[in-house]
Amino acid sequence: MGDPPLATMVETWIRKFRPRLATSGNLVLFPGIDVRSITQQGMRQAVEEVTHEFVGVKITPHQFRHLNAVAFLKEHSGQYEMVRQMLNHATVTTTVKAYCGAEQDDVHALFDSFKEVRQQAAKVSPRRSHPRPRQPPRGYPAQPAV
Repeated sequence: MGDPPLATMVETWIRKFRPRLATSGNLVLFPGIDVRSITQQGMRQAVEEVTHEFVGVKITPHQFRHLNAVAFLKEHSGQYEMVRQMLNHATVTTTVKAYCGAEQDDVHALFDSFKEVRQQAAKVSPRRSHPRPRQPPRGYPAQPAV
């Protein structure tokens, strides 16, 4: 089975973790100080601190967004329109400029497998050991031998 759906993760957050942070009367999903929600800067800092503590690298929410787009393209090569919609880019041109080449490893793997197929085919039906002499196109006189 895959990762849990987003709804399940949000329910877990609300049930297990949010009560540890929220003060009485705070109804927001991501609580901050008093009854307000956490600020964007506070969320960014919290994400950076937690990823640094548990992963060893500071990762910003924007970097998570980028990693998600790259992971999607690795699974769904060339689906820039889908990524454009996920990231809410105004045009697909923006998405292509940012992510074209994200599937480069896949392209290299495809090329390598194609190369292997050609090598196997060459073993089955080898090419001539000497090239065919070039013939002039029809209607042109033959070149004199030098």
